[in-house]
Amino acid sequence: MHRLQILAFAVLLVLAFGVGTIYASGGGKVIENPDIGRTRAETEAAQLENSKEFWARLPIWTAEHAKTVVDPEKLPRFAMIASIADPLPTLNESIKAATLIVDGTVESLQFQGSGGTVGTVRVNRTVKGPETNTLEVLWPGGLRPNPGWDDVSIAYLEEAPIVFPGGRVVLFLEPSATNKGQYEVQVSTGTYFVENELLRPLEANPFATSLGQMSVDGLSNAAANLTGAQ
Repeated sequence: MHRLQILAFAVLLVLAFGVGTIYASGGGKVIENPDIGRTRAETEAAQLENSKEFWARLPIWTAEHAKTVVDPEKLPRFAMIASIADPLPTLNESIKAATLIVDGTVESLQFQGSGGTVGTVRVNRTVKGPETNTLEVLWPGGLRPNPGWDDVSIAYLEEAPIVFPGGRVVLFLEPSATNKGQYEVQVSTGTYFVENELLRPLEANPFATSLGQMSVDGLSNAAANLTGAQ
């Protein structure tokens, strides 16, 4: 994802390759820190090698395990740690920045070997931008292995979470700079779950409170008024 400097992979490597001393109370198992006695340069070199091995193996592992995922919403999840740009401060600025705003329902997910997830979204209504029936959204995060590479979890970004099949959302989108024909969600201010025709913004959205009980129709009118005044 071109706007995000994802640090979750480093965290994942900490878990996957045992960097650190961990005591598992259930079985009384202690995993010793393999970096004890190493210089900083040696530690960084070892972690870089682990990273290369992880990313070389992930596409094969993902292709194998994606076939077994029947209901991704039931998988364990963990939030990724990422460095992201500051969110847009107002709804008007968020609307202006979005190339496309749609009210849609996620129909399916495809987990990528590169670590991301592509969702096919059926568009119920186009709030801003060119009309379309379906589109593909590229989300950061996706399938991740546990340290033994046998169990499956989903990594997600809290500011742009993966929406599971059947979920209805309003999305503020911009064309992906890395994947032609796909879109990326505006971070923090671009995801609104729709419940009883009302918008539920993310906690990270800085103007979530000011939205109050805004409906999909209310957002559509706001976008129309804003774009019409330009």
